[in-house]
Amino acid sequence: MSYLTSSLFCGLITDSIRMLSVTNCRLRGVERRCLVPPSPTQKVQRLKKKILDLGPIHPGRITQQFNVCGTPGCRCKDPKRPRKHGPYHNLSYTFQGRSRTLFIRPECVAEMKRRTQRYGKWRELVEQFIQASIDSAREEVLSRDGKA
Repeated sequence: MSYLTSSLFCGLITDSIRMLSVTNCRLRGVERRCLVPPSPTQKVQRLKKKILDLGPIHPGRITQQFNVCGTPGCRCKDPKRPRKHGPYHNLSYTFQGRSRTLFIRPECVAEMKRRTQRYGKWRELVEQFIQASIDSAREEVLSRDGKA
């Protein structure tokens, strides 16, 4: 097994173990503490908390841009060794069907990178939340009707 495969596998195991709940169970007549998977309702509650704990988010991607100005004789127009102006940082995103691109001041780049990374994590958590909600509905509502 390659390093990448084993690290992904270990990550899946770690995440699965982290989701298990500890409860008392009876095994061969002896009361013990056992690890059991959480119910879909417990998963929904855990995911809600994770989503709320993320902090500020922002959609998009941050890119760098280097520009050439129109000033004759500027360093960016040097015929032998041109040096463009920059880097300038842009945040590009689409929201409500509209694409936007904003310039970001250098002192704000690190914070906006954190926000866009948290946005990616938020999207993953929302997908998991939807799946857990569907599972919860199947377990709680549909199974009562005998249709699940």
